[in-house]
Amino acid sequence: MEPNEIAALYKRLKPFATKEAKPQYTLWQLKTSEMVVTAYQSGKVVFQGADVSWLEDEKPQLSQKAGSPLAASSSEQKPLEKTFPQAGSDEVGTGDYFGPLVVAAVIVPDEKTAAALEAMQVTDSKQMTDAVIRKVAPKIAKLVPNSVQVLDNPRYNQIYDHDKMNQNRIKARMHNQAYLNLQKKGCDLPELKVVDQFVQPKGYFNHLIGVPHIVRDLHFETKAESRYVAVAAASVLARCAFLKAMDALEAKYDMSLAKGGGDLATQSGRKFKARYGQDELKNAAKLHFVNTQKL
Repeated sequence: MEPNEIAALYKRLKPFATKEAKPQYTLWQLKTSEMVVTAYQSGKVVFQGADVSWLEDEKPQLSQKAGSPLAASSSEQKPLEKTFPQAGSDEVGTGDYFGPLVVAAVIVPDEKTAAALEAMQVTDSKQMTDAVIRKVAPKIAKLVPNSVQVLDNPRYNQIYDHDKMNQNRIKARMHNQAYLNLQKKGCDLPELKVVDQFVQPKGYFNHLIGVPHIVRDLHFETKAESRYVAVAAASVLARCAFLKAMDALEAKYDMSLAKGGGDLATQSGRKFKARYGQDELKNAAKLHFVNTQKL
């Protein structure tokens, strides 16, 4: 591999490394749960592992095509997070016992739009108050192409039980559908499409096996909402949709429902069960959470 390809590979693998070393004659060696990758000073790179097929999912990132925004950063290239247009997707509600699972995707077409979002102090929704999110989200929705999906509790529990899906599989399919929805709206997906990473790339695409239309050439990065304005904007839209869904649930059942999945959520569950019965929980909560067992 060329030096810039080796540098890009290191940056891509580093978040998954369980151990890093530098044996003699090497530039680096990274061990992950699935493989060992060793880059030698000669330029040779050795992949050792039971399954390296995940590399096929991201060829554009490894090929470093000339002029590609996914190419390794250099003094002549902008940092990846400053590349436009860019798309980003994020999810909300994965750790909340009550309420839906929401996935949003956004396209930020240019630097001017990015600057407008940054002027609104758009960042990771977890760093913003709910009041600010409710105020800012409608402005984001008007400013950028977006897709917001809300998977309500009855459907979530049906899928989880009957289709043998875990939460990561549900999320992967919702992220994929969010990008497809943008295409259905007539949007051209940019080359840079960032998923706030919740599973390794190989696992993500394994969860999509059997899906008729798959959006590939994705860039996966943990804590992407803190680096990519498109992901940050998506996280805010997703959070706002989640808050509105929670408002609707509280109005329907005329009671306060705690957010999160801790003791307060369990206490809300006990009150809910006492008032409406165990069976009604499927319409307001994610039943596979440990909170249900505690009830």
